[in-house]
Amino acid sequence: MIDAENAFANGQVYVALSRATSLEGLILTSPLNDRFLGPHADLKHWQETKHNEKSLPELFEKARQEYLKQMLFNVFSYEQYLFYFNKLNKEIAEFITEDADRLWLSEFSIKHQSLLATSIKFKQQLHEVWNSNPDYLSNEKLILRVNEAAKYFSEQLQEWQSIFASHQLKITNKKSARYIDKVFEEINEQILFSKTKTDLCISDFQLNELATWKRALPAKD
Repeated sequence: MIDAENAFANGQVYVALSRATSLEGLILTSPLNDRFLGPHADLKHWQETKHNEKSLPELFEKARQEYLKQMLFNVFSYEQYLFYFNKLNKEIAEFITEDADRLWLSEFSIKHQSLLATSIKFKQQLHEVWNSNPDYLSNEKLILRVNEAAKYFSEQLQEWQSIFASHQLKITNKKSARYIDKVFEEINEQILFSKTKTDLCISDFQLNELATWKRALPAKD
């Protein structure tokens, strides 16, 4: 049973009728309105302004450059660690009883804050350099800045990973220990991911390689 007059958007009546597998049992309680049988105005506008075969290569290239740009910026993003750090801090709070443990946690946090602040400034500069010439293959300044930054951040990530691995936490509760070990593994994995992507940007930088960065991960034992 379909009340066609109650349709409030283009395509609704078509969708409703398309669900019917046969005319048997189909009941229209009101007449069909041509106004709701045609395509939506937004679709017509897109077709008239965007759906031009000659412009498709240009649109594709712009989309590709935007994707590569976002992929590159993600290499130098460390905001995601805030989630993991808060998760870790919450779980180990009751087990931090020694000064050495407090110092370790503070050092780990400060290192992340430094990484995050530096990366935000770098991405602002990177945005300007990218926009000056979105064709990264011919943008020598972009390639140079990425190479330099990658070397710096790779060293910082290595230091951060060393700090992370130096903890002396002792969890006596087996259930808590298993869960906290999992959080530690997640953080260590994320640092490994960041460093792998960063190292791909150091020498002979090929932006396309970032799309398959997982192939560069060290083999698991």
